[in-house]
Amino acid sequence: ASAAVLAGMTHGVADAWGAFLFPDNPVSAPVSLLVWTGLAAAVVAGHLGLASALPPRRRWRAGLATGGAILLLAGASALVEDEGFSDVPEFSGVLKPAPAGWVPTAPVSALEEMAAELKEEVDALAAEE
Repeated sequence: ASAAVLAGMTHGVADAWGAFLFPDNPVSAPVSLLVWTGLAAAVVAGHLGLASALPPRRRWRAGLATGGAILLLAGASALVEDEGFSDVPEFSGVLKPAPAGWVPTAPVSALEEMAAELKEEVDALAAEE
């Protein structure tokens, strides 16, 4: 079960990056369906391996049947879902944060020096008037 959760999380991260880098990718949705159906089948087959004396072929058949049933239920709920018309565009893209190492930073002392320089400039401009 832990391996299935880890694989699902890994796929989720990879899928999110794929959607970010290639927003119009037609392969992403079918691959996700296959991955999640396979993970559901693996979890059911693994459970049956521990909880029953079924041979491996029948365990995987039951797992794939369960994954297929979940897939059909998800598809049916997507078809029944009521989506009203909206003139507001929806974007599937997600912005990813930049790594902290890529963001230029400066110590607090640099900010204090810059503030002191700006204060001197403002004071000089005020003295001219």
